[in-house]
Amino acid sequence: MTLKLRLAKKSDISSIINVMNKVGYIKFRFKNMSLNKVQATIQSEFPSRSFLICTEKKKVIGYAIFGSAEAFLMCPFEVEKKGFAYHLGIGVDPDYQGKGVGLLLTEFMLKVIRAEGFKGIYSDVGSNNVASLKLQKKMGFVEIKRYRDSKRTKETYNVLFKKEF
Repeated sequence: MTLKLRLAKKSDISSIINVMNKVGYIKFRFKNMSLNKVQATIQSEFPSRSFLICTEKKKVIGYAIFGSAEAFLMCPFEVEKKGFAYHLGIGVDPDYQGKGVGLLLTEFMLKVIRAEGFKGIYSDVGSNNVASLKLQKKMGFVEIKRYRDSKRTKETYNVLFKKEF
């Protein structure tokens, strides 16, 4: 398997949406929006967020998204946001899960974030997302706080992680 990592282009949006749909991110974030509306929303977000992709034979098999914590991190308590990035999402096509794609995307994202001059990154993970929780810890993220918000069920909560460079 030959994987390539790069910054996404607008022409990659439909392929990113395809992976988002396969992993359930569309339902979670965009609720009942049509795919055309999702595409328009993501296209409008392109300038304010960084989209990274992983491809195999030019097929998008994974994505990672980040932006500035000042613009995107919304939590019911105070954290230092200035100079930090915020990890907005990651997804790997189910056919490629368990093969290290999420790890590669996270490593690439951290390199890009550091190169852009951020001093660290926050990541917010659902308590039921076992694979992502393990990945955060493996990559040296430190758990800051657990909390609930309207996106979670009674059985789940958010886990906010932070990694400083």
